[in-house]
Amino acid sequence: MIKSENAPDRLFIEKDDREIYDRLKKINLFRKYDNKNLFLMAMVFGFHKKQFYPINNPDGFVRLSYLRDNEESLINALAVYEINDLDILLNKKKVYLIAEEYANAGIKIIDKMISDSDEEFIEQLEYLLLEKYEDMDIDEKI
Repeated sequence: MIKSENAPDRLFIEKDDREIYDRLKKINLFRKYDNKNLFLMAMVFGFHKKQFYPINNPDGFVRLSYLRDNEESLINALAVYEINDLDILLNKKKVYLIAEEYANAGIKIIDKMISDSDEEFIEQLEYLLLEKYEDMDIDEKI
């Protein structure tokens, strides 16, 4: 992980959303995931739905030292895609802010998706995966 002077030492969530993360960790489907995994999942869902919300009441949630290189790369790729400029990587504070804002929206999306049942959430994930697979037109490129 690249350290810079303006880099925070952790990723933040909206303080009120900690309850959602804690509730998710009690559900069988998410029981084996830690804060880092749930944050990254929320970030990806927010990005997928093209939704991001600013964090008004930040609460430290994931220490950046816990991120693996591939997880850090995912966060960096998201920031580069969002800003469309590689220079964003020089401002780690902004990079993490982008990830946090997508996760802030994404956790609410996940919470809404599982509000009825775990099984419905899994079915929706399967549908999303199939939809993305079809969008890729892999068979036509071979």
